[in-house]
Amino acid sequence: MAFLPEDILLQIFEKSAACLLMKADAPDFTIVTASDAYCRLTGLAREQIVGKGAFSIFPDQANDPKGANLTRQAIMDAISNKKQTQIPEYVYHIADPETKAITEFWWSSTFDPITGPDGEVAYVLGTAIDLTDKVKNRKLLQYGEDRLNRFFMQAPAGICILSGPELTFELINPLYQQLFPGRDILGKPMLEAIPEVKGAPIWDVLQNVYTTGETFEGNELLIPLARTADGPVEDRYFNFIYQARRNASEEIDGILVFVIEVTATVQAQQQLQLLINMLPASVVVIRGPELIVEMINQANLDYWNKTTEEVIGKPLLAILPELIDQPFPGQLRQVMITGEIIDVKESPVLFEKPDGSVRETFVDYTYQPLTDNNGQYTGVLVMSSEITDRVLAKRQVEQSEENLQNMIAQAPVAMCILSGPDHVITVANQLMVELWGKPQAAVMNKPVFDALPDARGQGLEEVMKNVYQTGETFYARELPVSLIRHGLPDIVYQNFVYQAYRDATGQIAGVFAITIDVTEQVLARQTIEKSQAELLETKIQLEAELETSKQVQRQKDDFIGMASHELKTPLTSLNALLQVASLKLKNSEDPFLAGAMEKSNIQVKRMTAMINGFLNISRLESGKIYIEKQNFDMEALIKDMISEASLTASTHLMHFVQCPPIPVNADRDKIGSVISNLINNAVKYSPKGKNIEIACKTKDNQLVVSIKDEGMGIKRDDLTKIFDRYYRVQTNNTQHIAGFGIGLYLSAEIIHRHGGEIWAESESGVGSIFYFSLPLETIRAV
Repeated sequence: MAFLPEDILLQIFEKSAACLLMKADAPDFTIVTASDAYCRLTGLAREQIVGKGAFSIFPDQANDPKGANLTRQAIMDAISNKKQTQIPEYVYHIADPETKAITEFWWSSTFDPITGPDGEVAYVLGTAIDLTDKVKNRKLLQYGEDRLNRFFMQAPAGICILSGPELTFELINPLYQQLFPGRDILGKPMLEAIPEVKGAPIWDVLQNVYTTGETFEGNELLIPLARTADGPVEDRYFNFIYQARRNASEEIDGILVFVIEVTATVQAQQQLQLLINMLPASVVVIRGPELIVEMINQANLDYWNKTTEEVIGKPLLAILPELIDQPFPGQLRQVMITGEIIDVKESPVLFEKPDGSVRETFVDYTYQPLTDNNGQYTGVLVMSSEITDRVLAKRQVEQSEENLQNMIAQAPVAMCILSGPDHVITVANQLMVELWGKPQAAVMNKPVFDALPDARGQGLEEVMKNVYQTGETFYARELPVSLIRHGLPDIVYQNFVYQAYRDATGQIAGVFAITIDVTEQVLARQTIEKSQAELLETKIQLEAELETSKQVQRQKDDFIGMASHELKTPLTSLNALLQVASLKLKNSEDPFLAGAMEKSNIQVKRMTAMINGFLNISRLESGKIYIEKQNFDMEALIKDMISEASLTASTHLMHFVQCPPIPVNADRDKIGSVISNLINNAVKYSPKGKNIEIACKTKDNQLVVSIKDEGMGIKRDDLTKIFDRYYRVQTNNTQHIAGFGIGLYLSAEIIHRHGGEIWAESESGVGSIFYFSLPLETIRAV
């Protein structure tokens, strides 16, 4: 096998990667040669380092344990173990031979042992990779992230990052957490952390931002939210921005949220708005040189014929461009410059109507300067009163017939003048033309029934003729008139007056018509009348059904009472016979007979309790059940009821939480029946071997008795009905349990007649607790 000459091998080595060949002559590690790349990496010439010890060129740095010290150890490990060693990342400071300036380098190095003919390590090949740029970029990125994090945590607004399709809170700053004090939201999906947003419009907004990437800005947006986890939902207002966050692949993976709560500001504005809305005058607040409308009351909106949405936050001249050539913009700016009040009386104000015509109004107004926190004039409070009617009334006195026609054209109700016996339309205002539903050019200067042929045949011709001939005024209220308006048939309900119009000589020259469209009012009243009739019919029907139900209930109660009385007598006899038979069989050696008699006695007792329950219901309905109060100790009564129940319920463990003796003035038998019924229910509705806990205590001037079981529990929907008469919970677990739904009903009636309350708490599958309470005032009235 042929080998390359040593000088050729050396040339190949010197053109290879950043490598350094050293002798294994510890501790010097004499440098044999270095590749060109290694020289460029370290900034040293080959002749500067060849033949010198590696650590005379790269001396130990006491202040840098990851520098030469780490390198020396790695070389020695490669020699001793005869295996490659690696240093993934370390810093080394190299001084420039001429300037002595220190430069920081970050490298990743490997050291490979090279053995000689004797098998011992003769050389060590060091290979270096320059990580300096990578490390500097990483540090720069980390610095930027640290700055961003400081900004995030110190920002004067609430900021959070929602990640993933579930919008999980990935990061929140302190001000955002302050929006939900005490609520643990970090790391939780939005609907888990803030469940009240489910189904709210804001959730749809968030979904749209995450899906489409469209940024959403909300200004004073109402979002009902609770501040604490168990607190009430409040109307809260926020200014915020939702902006989609994208990953390196430009895919949306979250939402950046910037939010400031402005509830207090909005509520203050609302209160101020409410106050100015109560003022009879028109009020508007103008801010800045652009004359931005900041606040306005309803009277001013009505005067401008605008809505809140059309004006708030917009420049005055964008809202009413027709004011640009009128004195008001200049006066507003003058007040903000000088701070001087402007007060003007009977000023004309011209508005452009949708059809291009001009609406002339007159106002008295005052411009009052407003200042900011620094005392600078920044706005104007405008208070005005429209006096158009007053000015027009004064003009009516002064003006001639021509002015009368102008008045009709500007009147707030529909008016027209029908001249001559043919009733030619010579004057009609816009409201009247709109009422007719025809183009103005199509009706003016024509006989009214030629211009409006659809109005013929409805009695109007005769009415106008009579007014024109006799001079008698005609009044109509809510008269329906069929017209073709805007090309469609329509019925217009009108309040109108037809009055004779006289010329200067007093002769009748035509008919003066004033009309008010009351269609909406009439239709609304008709709708209300129809609804009232339907409600009355429904009320009568419900009353009839209720009376029928009462009759059926009375019949059922009568039957139950009669049947219970009829069953009680033979049952009493049967009980007596069983007692006699039990005595006679007492010493019987047949265990079956003894067991059978005991079971028979139990069944008779159950039947007796059921019949007594039905009889008590019958007495309740007839008002013949009485509460016979006596003095007794509640603790003793509970113990008696537990002992009695234990005779027939040995399958359950009953525990009585002792309470101090409490004197009671109540019907002992009936309170005892309540306790017995609740204990028996706990036995019936819980598995064998389970605990039943009975307790009593006093709380808030009440005696409270509780019976707790570990049974099947009651669903929430059934809890509100279990004290109703004959109501039974219907489940797979209860269908084989006997009962008629009267025990709890009777118990509730007894407790209520003592002035107390009865209720239950339950969790399905866990168990139930039944409570009843009696007021101490009643209990201690001994």
